Amino acid sequence: MLRFFANAKYDFIGVRRWAYGITAALILPGLLVLLVRGLNYSIEFTGGTLVQIRSHQAVDVADIRSGLDREGIHGAEIQSFGAPGEYVIRARVAKSGTDANDTQATAAAVSKALDAVLGGWGAAFAITAHSGYPITVQDSSNPSLQATRSTPWPDLIGDPEPEDQTLERWLNRDAFRSAARGTFGNAGVGIARAPGYWNADLSLSKRVATVGSQYAMYRLEAYNVFNHPNFGPPDRNIQSQNFGTITSTVGDPRIVQLVLKYYF
Repeated sequence: MLRFFANAKYDFIGVRRWAYGITAALILPGLLVLLVRGLNYSIEFTGGTLVQIRSHQAVDVADIRSGLDREGIHGAEIQSFGAPGEYVIRARVAKSGTDANDTQATAAAVSKALDAVLGGWGAAFAITAHSGYPITVQDSSNPSLQATRSTPWPDLIGDPEPEDQTLERWLNRDAFRSAARGTFGNAGVGIARAPGYWNADLSLSKRVATVGSQYAMYRLEAYNVFNHPNFGPPDRNIQSQNFGTITSTVGDPRIVQLVLKYYF
């Protein structure tokens, strides 16, 4: 048999007065703190508003608390739990200036504060992209000697697009020659293409509740947000000194504007 104490006889009764004194020394400070500060009731005892929220992204608790303070809700308990972006807000004190039992006013103030911090965001974008438009090469010298409705075509004798295609040499001049006198050229319609086009527009908006159902809408709009240049077609007249050269752009450079609307 395993024994830890050989002689387990203690005189508890004899030292009871010492025990009374130590116990009283431990209890009295706690009673004094209780009398001075009172009980710290939780929301289950004091009443209040409890709100559970979930955001698509984590938000700094300090930002939520700052928004609640602006709405007159001070001393709220904010706890994060579960996945990032999930919070529980315990508002023990009603909104300043309202009745202590006015739960609806407090809930509305909490909703308004959270909307200012977390909600009301919107985003939209539009992307346009397409290949370059067809190019029909012309010859303004009119070797056909005919009154045509459009400028005649030259003869095509090579690849209309050079291998090292640049803005200064988008078309290959050596691939064209004027047709023989009194004849039409054999270069067809749309034998080459202008540069392709793509553009991206972006819009970010923020909805901020004000009074009742009224709200303000801030919106940032950016057209051609990447400031991407889109070039126009090259000069297509083989008699021009700028033949095959691109000297123009299509569309505007990046434009950014701020918009404020108030809905009432």
